[in-house]
Amino acid sequence: MTKAKIYSKINITLFCGEKEGGYHALDSIVCSTSLYDEVTVSQSDKTLTEGNIPEFCKDKFSAALNYLITRFSLPPIRAEAKSHIPLGCGMGGSSSLIAGLIDAVCAEFVPGITYEEKCGIADEFGSDAAFMLRGGAGRIKGRSRVSEFFSVAPVDALVVRKGFSDTKSVFKAYDEAPQSMDEEYGDALVRKLKNGRIDWFFSARNVLTDAAVKLDPYIGEALSLYPGAFMTGSGSGVVCAFASQKVKEDFEARGFECYPVTIGDFKAEVSKF
Repeated sequence: MTKAKIYSKINITLFCGEKEGGYHALDSIVCSTSLYDEVTVSQSDKTLTEGNIPEFCKDKFSAALNYLITRFSLPPIRAEAKSHIPLGCGMGGSSSLIAGLIDAVCAEFVPGITYEEKCGIADEFGSDAAFMLRGGAGRIKGRSRVSEFFSVAPVDALVVRKGFSDTKSVFKAYDEAPQSMDEEYGDALVRKLKNGRIDWFFSARNVLTDAAVKLDPYIGEALSLYPGAFMTGSGSGVVCAFASQKVKEDFEARGFECYPVTIGDFKAEVSKF
């Protein structure tokens, strides 16, 4: 029996380029946060999935499990998920389950597989899963691959969400007025993070924000309520670094869901027992 713990993520920067094979090329600085999902796998008499898998993730989760069994000629597997990462917040809430499944199944049944090989499997099921297989902090270039990993100083933050905007709709709205990539901007921010600076949130930038605000005005409301707040991913989550308890209470009074997190070098964990 093997359990994988996969940490959520935030996008400190997110630039989008031209599509490659149906997906936008990305340049994104990503960090893990302390919220996590867990996936436990074991050999069974029949293949089944259990746990609190979000409804719209169930088919993909089952498809990923069957893919792994078929590709590696594995016996029937029982996979149990414990989902804690909020969905629709741009924190990788569905990709985390796929990454956890891949990590756990491979550790239990395919011990010789490489990280790159696991990333190739993850690419079949989502753009964030490859990063989340390892976690920590890094820079994604292209569709999903991490060009470099690095360490960052931990920062406490609050992620808030009130509405919901789905990824497909956000990218469709973004494509109506796309922006250019800015690699130099990312280069400068990576240097700041590597130097242990904790004022990076004032440099956060997400080119999907305007498109997402059109679909979910609550994002704009959250951004206006806290200096230095920024949207993560393509979801409706807004990150407020160093937010106090009073800030949390104010957001809750306005009807926002609030998730206190620590942003930092949280890496995926795999345990066999």
